[in-house]
Amino acid sequence: MLWPLLLSVLVQTPEPPDPPPATERVDVGMETMPSEQWLKSIQALQVKGVEFSSSMPMSALASLESEMAGLYRKLRPSLVEVHFQFLEESNLRSPVLTSGMVMDNYGLIITPVVLDKAQVDALVDGIKVYRTDGKNYRAELIAWNAHYGVSLLRAEELRGLAPQFGYGLWMEEGSVTIGLGHPFGLPNSISLGFLTGRQRGIGKARELMQITNPINVGDCGGLLANRHGQVVGMMLTSLSDAARRAEDNLKLYVAEYGNDSLEGAKQAQGISFAIPVEVLFKIFPEHFKQGANASRRIGVLVEEKIHVVELPKQQPSHKWEVVVTALLPDSPAQASGLQAGDVFISLGGLSAGSLQELGVAIHSAKLKTVMVVRRGDALLELPLQFEQ
Repeated sequence: MLWPLLLSVLVQTPEPPDPPPATERVDVGMETMPSEQWLKSIQALQVKGVEFSSSMPMSALASLESEMAGLYRKLRPSLVEVHFQFLEESNLRSPVLTSGMVMDNYGLIITPVVLDKAQVDALVDGIKVYRTDGKNYRAELIAWNAHYGVSLLRAEELRGLAPQFGYGLWMEEGSVTIGLGHPFGLPNSISLGFLTGRQRGIGKARELMQITNPINVGDCGGLLANRHGQVVGMMLTSLSDAARRAEDNLKLYVAEYGNDSLEGAKQAQGISFAIPVEVLFKIFPEHFKQGANASRRIGVLVEEKIHVVELPKQQPSHKWEVVVTALLPDSPAQASGLQAGDVFISLGGLSAGSLQELGVAIHSAKLKTVMVVRRGDALLELPLQFEQ
C-alpha cells in the first residue's frame, strides 16, 4: 500500500501556534442590588471582565423541554373551563366544573356533559366558558350525544381559538400523546403519555383510544394531542372512574377476567380513554360540514399480522403487514377488485405497510387513485375511487 508513504511525504511539520492572548482579569463577587419585583434589596452574583455566550449546545433533555413548552403554549388557547351551576331543591347552588375543547374559530365547544330537561331547567345563570387567560363567555347548549356522553356548546363571542387537528383513528400504538385539562380545578395541567390501544369500547361508546395519560376529575373534556401539536382526541374517562360510575347494565370491554367484576377495574392505573376527533366530527355532522377530518369510507376490514420471512442462507426474520380480512358490500374496496387475504403495499403512491401508514395514505389520496396489493406471490395494481 502507498498510503503510509504518501502521507509521510505530504504531511509537513506544522508551524508552532501563536501564543495565547493575555487573559483579562475576571472579578467574581456578590453585590447588593435593588429589586422592583421583590420590593427589597437582593444579593446578586456579579461577574466582570468576561463575555458570556448563549450558543451552548442543547442537550437532548433540554431539547425535549423546549419542545414540550412550545406545545403547551400552542395548545393552551384551545382548552377552556366549562362552568355549570344548578339550583337544588334546597335552593343551594351546586357548581359543576369540567374541561372543554374548542372545535372551530366561531365558538363551538365540546364537553363531556349531557343534561336532561330537569337539569337544563335547574341551570342558574346559564353556562359559562372560561378562556385560558380567565376571560369568560356565555354559552348555549345546541346538541348532545348520549352514547358518548358529550354535548356541543356555542359561545358566540369566543373566536379564533381552533386548534390544528390530526388523525386519531389511525395513530399507531406507542405514539406519544399529550393531554391538557383541569384536574380538580387546577387549570391548564399538562400530561405526557402513550397510545396503548385502539378501537376500545365502554358502554355504548366505540372506537375509543386507550392512553396512559391520567384522567382525573376535571380532566374529562380536555384535549389530547400528538407530538406535532395536532389535536387527535378528547379525553373522556379513566377505567377506574368508569368502573366507579358503572351501573348494572354497563359493560366494560376489557379483558375477559375483568368483565365479571368491577372491583379490579376500580383500582386500575394508567388506563384511560379518549374519543378520536374523527368520531366527534361524525356524531355531530350537521355542525362540522367544513374543515372537519371526515373519515373516508373505503369499506374494508383489515388487521396487522406478523409475516415470517425465510430466505436461503439467512436466519428467519419477520415484518408486520396489513392484511384484508373482509369487504363491505357495495363499497369502494369491493368495486376495486380487492379480496380478503390481500396485503396492502401502497395506496396513492404512499406506503401502506402499517395501519398508521394506510390511514395517512387513505386521507391523503385523490378521489381516484391506485393501490398496490400482494396476492399470493403477485403484485397487483387496483384502481380505487372513493365516495364523494
